[in-house]
Amino acid sequence: MTISLASKSRPARLSEVVGQRHATSVLLKALQKGALPQQILFSGGSGLGKTTLARCVAAALLCESPVDGDSCGACQSCLDISTPSRIHPDVVEFDAASNGQKEQIKDLATRAQTAPQRGTHRVYIIDEAHGLSREGGQAFLKLLEEPPPHVIFMLATTDPEKMLRTNRSRCVEFELTRPTDKELAEHLVRVATQEGLALSLASAEMLVETNDPNLGVRGLLMTLEKISPALSWGVAPSDDEVATMLGVPPTAKMAALLKAVDEQDKASVLNILDKLRSASSDDALKRSLTSALRRRLLNDPSNINALRFGLAVQTPPGALHLDLLCARLASEQQSVTTDLVDAHLADARAVIAELRAALELSISLRQKPLPEVLSETPPQGEKTRDKKETQTSVTPGKETASEPAQKKSGVPQQASSPASSKKEAQPQTDLLKPLLDALIAQKQQHAAAAIKAASPSIEGLKLTLSPPTKELRARLDTHRQVIKDAASKLGLQVSIRKTQ
Repeated sequence: MTISLASKSRPARLSEVVGQRHATSVLLKALQKGALPQQILFSGGSGLGKTTLARCVAAALLCESPVDGDSCGACQSCLDISTPSRIHPDVVEFDAASNGQKEQIKDLATRAQTAPQRGTHRVYIIDEAHGLSREGGQAFLKLLEEPPPHVIFMLATTDPEKMLRTNRSRCVEFELTRPTDKELAEHLVRVATQEGLALSLASAEMLVETNDPNLGVRGLLMTLEKISPALSWGVAPSDDEVATMLGVPPTAKMAALLKAVDEQDKASVLNILDKLRSASSDDALKRSLTSALRRRLLNDPSNINALRFGLAVQTPPGALHLDLLCARLASEQQSVTTDLVDAHLADARAVIAELRAALELSISLRQKPLPEVLSETPPQGEKTRDKKETQTSVTPGKETASEPAQKKSGVPQQASSPASSKKEAQPQTDLLKPLLDALIAQKQQHAAAAIKAASPSIEGLKLTLSPPTKELRARLDTHRQVIKDAASKLGLQVSIRKTQ
């Protein structure tokens, strides 16, 4: 039976696992101290090594001559676990996707009570743990909560969200991540050297860049195995030859394409694209282009690269779409302009101002009566009432000289009455000020000034505006939608009375 390259190069020790330092370092410390948790969950994408990591932990736990907590890789126990054709009596692999029913879990619970045959522990590796049925997961919960002292459960899943929350919460979870491109390329060279394959680091980096990242380390090794006959000739192939074998665009031509994009030379971009099509499919070209833009974005996180990468990701597959994408990338319209930056800054300021109005201003104005709120000076350029009126505040229990002027301007007596009627003024103070500030933050000063001059009153959830003149009513009608939008954020309905 032929063993695949992915199986032959599977790590047998924790120290050999690629790119999961955050998990292996913690597990090694626990093994050294003899404090390994009895319930461990490995989660992460396909091909990242969840089951492999579980086997490495099992080998280290049952090793006859452990080295600093890790397995020796040479004793009978280690070889029984790491060799595909051999079986260790105390390591049981269980596929929950096909064996996750209630009766099968009950059978597992019965067998778990059995004492280990060779070592001090029995290890159960449960693959595709999210495949447990609901009844099976509930039956497993009791066993997971109180496992026999000699049992270690290690669960592996690509979708932890589908697991029962109670089962997941009982485990110490390690989320595996994709190794860095550098770690993967070095791993490929190491595997190729062990297999007698001539692979340069540059070619290994090309394999990493062009491989689907969702396939993980296992998918990368399968790609290496696909081109292994050509690598076994004894002479390392050139980058272009490796690209041809993989069916991906050569690095030099991709660099030329990106240079033409930067120079906004559409004719050259489309010409190079036609030449690339002779060696690569449109899907491979789009993947390579997206990958190249992603790398540029990581190295130079500027707005222009973000725009280009986002455009490449969102473009659907197909020859025509690829042509349009490349022409669009070479367009001047993709340049970051001052107007674009200013627009983003204005949006940010508006959001900040609105949050302040909602969270802070209503609190700071609790002791400020409504007439004083209405008498604040409107934005420059608006017609205001007499300066004496705008600067006059109302003191509880005392009449002021501003009352006649307020009556003349059409402000109802209720609005200019003393703040002794605290129950009536308080809801208006809390709601009206954030409304006016929200309008001002959105640069709608004219609408805010029109509300101030229109005898505003709030009853329940209704904001009523009574314009004293036809001119003011016309101005309110102009800003009606703006006022309604701002008021709706506070849960208010707007009503504008007819001018007498």
